Amino acid sequence: MRNLTGLKNTEQAFLFFLQEDTPKEEMVGITRNFNQDSWQELSELAINCGLLPAFYRRLTALGLENIPSQIKDKLKNIYLYNLQRNILLEKELLKILPCFEEADIAVIPLKGPLLARYIYADLSSRLTSADLDLLVKKEDLNKAKTLLERLGFGADQRSFAEYLKFRRQLTLRKTDANGTILIDLHWDIGNRFICARIEDFWNNARKTESAGYSVLMPCPEDLILYLTLVSLSSHDFIQLRYLYDLHKAILKLKDALNWKLLTEKAFACQQQTTLFFALKLSDEFFRNEIPKEVLEKLHPGLIKEKICRLWINKTNILRFGLRGKRGYIWFYIVTSYLGSKNIFDCMRLVLSRVFIPAQEVAWDYRHPQEKRYYAYIKRLFKPLQRIIKKPSRRNLKKTKIK
Repeated sequence: MRNLTGLKNTEQAFLFFLQEDTPKEEMVGITRNFNQDSWQELSELAINCGLLPAFYRRLTALGLENIPSQIKDKLKNIYLYNLQRNILLEKELLKILPCFEEADIAVIPLKGPLLARYIYADLSSRLTSADLDLLVKKEDLNKAKTLLERLGFGADQRSFAEYLKFRRQLTLRKTDANGTILIDLHWDIGNRFICARIEDFWNNARKTESAGYSVLMPCPEDLILYLTLVSLSSHDFIQLRYLYDLHKAILKLKDALNWKLLTEKAFACQQQTTLFFALKLSDEFFRNEIPKEVLEKLHPGLIKEKICRLWINKTNILRFGLRGKRGYIWFYIVTSYLGSKNIFDCMRLVLSRVFIPAQEVAWDYRHPQEKRYYAYIKRLFKPLQRIIKKPSRRNLKKTKIK
């Protein structure tokens, strides 16, 4: 049994639900004394962590009988809505991909419904995406944008050249009778602070059958590294649902995964510490058996591990403890420390994140360039403003499932 000390009973039960090898008899024992409030808390945890679909699938598969019908019905409704949304996104994606192929534009779907098909083997077990993420080569970007506009998607009216200069993705939107669909058109998987080898990503991609279509997907090592970056380096804090994606990908690809090549790729883009914690957390949360020699090779050193563990731990991840007030510490300092060689390199990364070019700040805030320094000052004071205005999570009223 994994070390789950420090977690509440409902948090421990939630993790046991998500571990596929937990037998029904054990889950019956764990939840035997659960009352309405306990199931309420457990359900809210599944929703807040973005893992309700996987949680509900396990709940129904185990066939537990002491779940309050009101909560079970609510979970079922959310689960079915999620499935409906995933079906809609998949249909839209499968309309788009043949058009890209006809136009001779190479494209790799990132996350979304095809990732659900690929690593979960069904659409229902993964939380629906807000958008479709598509990776294209930078030289094909304008061609891809024009194609999507012909298909009814509209892009931001800001200069395309500015997007190329300040961002690594372009968002397009389409609204019809079925609702709104967003497409994030990426030309890189890293950002200005994470050097990911996009050429290797393309060179190693391979055709894979998904939903009856042949689609281009990253090789196993690149997919694991990409999900690692998404899990730990792309958001205000670690999101458990992306660690669960990583867990499912490791299960799916374990026989094809070249661990030596994966560690080499992580060192090449200076993300070995990020990969270490992603693999370690995947093992701690979901019982992934990561080879001991891989973790030893990636180990960042005792001091760095201890410092990072102040933020990167099960309690914080389950409770979103670093969001809001402390999210800035995570985004600016901790993720920089993960990808740095030493404390001086970390300071350099932090400063480059805080003091980005004034032109980019003005563009981001949609201010004219002549007011770029006003936008710059506004951005620097934004964290302080949020700290003052944002109430503590402890004082927020708990939202009940109705």
